[in-house]
Amino acid sequence: MTRRVFKAELSPFMGGPFLLYLETPSLEEIKTSSRCRIPMTLHLSENGTDDNLGCYVLGIPDRTGNVHQTLLNGNQELLDVTKRLSYLLTKKYQVVTYVSISGNFTDESIRDVILEVDKLLKDGRGTQNPLSSTVNEA
Repeated sequence: MTRRVFKAELSPFMGGPFLLYLETPSLEEIKTSSRCRIPMTLHLSENGTDDNLGCYVLGIPDRTGNVHQTLLNGNQELLDVTKRLSYLLTKKYQVVTYVSISGNFTDESIRDVILEVDKLLKDGRGTQNPLSSTVNEA
C-alpha cells in the first residue's frame, strides 16, 4: 500500500492564505481496492501546527454509498464547513476520512480546497505553493 503526504500553502481567491496537510492513499489504490485500508487525513489551518484544534470530523463510507460522520472535536463556527468537506471527500473517494479545520474558513475557500485535493490526487502535484510531497510504502 502506498501512502502519499502533501503539504502546501493555499491562497484562495476569497479569504486569507492557509496551510494544507493531506495524507492519502494513491488514487489507483482508491479506484482498484474495494476496501482501502489507508484513511485520507486532511488538516487545514491558518497558522500550521500552532493553531488550536478546531473542528475534527471522521467520515466513514458504507457499502451502500452512504456516509456516516462522527464529531471527534467540536467547534460550532467550523462545524458545518468541516462536516461538508468530510462528507464530500468521503462520498467522492469512498475511503475513511479524517478532516480537521482550525482558523477562519468560508465556503468559498473550501471550494478551492476541494479542487486542490482533487488535483493532488490526480497528478500528485498541486497548483499552488507546494511545501513538500512524499511517498511512503507501507
